[in-house]
Amino acid sequence: MISLSRNRSPSLSGTVLEPEHQARQRKDLAEALRDLRKASGLSGERLARRCSMSQSKISRIETGKILPTVLDVELILSAFDGIPQQVERELLELARTANVDYTAWRAYARLGLYHKQAELPDILQHTQDAIRAAGFNIDQDLWRAPDDDSLVTVTAGCQHVPAKDGPIKPMPKPQHPCHKPKTA
Repeated sequence: MISLSRNRSPSLSGTVLEPEHQARQRKDLAEALRDLRKASGLSGERLARRCSMSQSKISRIETGKILPTVLDVELILSAFDGIPQQVERELLELARTANVDYTAWRAYARLGLYHKQAELPDILQHTQDAIRAAGFNIDQDLWRAPDDDSLVTVTAGCQHVPAKDGPIKPMPKPQHPCHKPKTA
């Protein structure tokens, strides 16, 4: 039985630009496809003929040297008989995720990350304007670029040891409306 319950990190969760994440997705997909082929008793050559692919392409997919497209994975899956739908869905989702992440990574690499970072001030300003338009006030300390002092302050505040007028203000414990505070 093929098991796809490996520990994989979710896509597009901040790890898209990590090369290790890309390699992990490609390796997971390659291993799952190779395990599926072996479990079905097909050779790489026989699978290639059923998929109308070259045997070398099947080999490169199964070793993780190339990332198969979703169409490639669909063709490979169609060559097997009696695959559980859950396994098929998981493999197709893994292929989609790996391809989307790879495409995003290539686009960021082509543009250069510094170009994306240069867009952030405009995005932040637009977000601030939208918050103001909704009628809310903005705390500028939360929106400015962090410096070493603010990082220490926020960390200390998060440790529940706020400074005298620090970023965390203790709130009184809420009282249930039926309970009257005891007076001495």
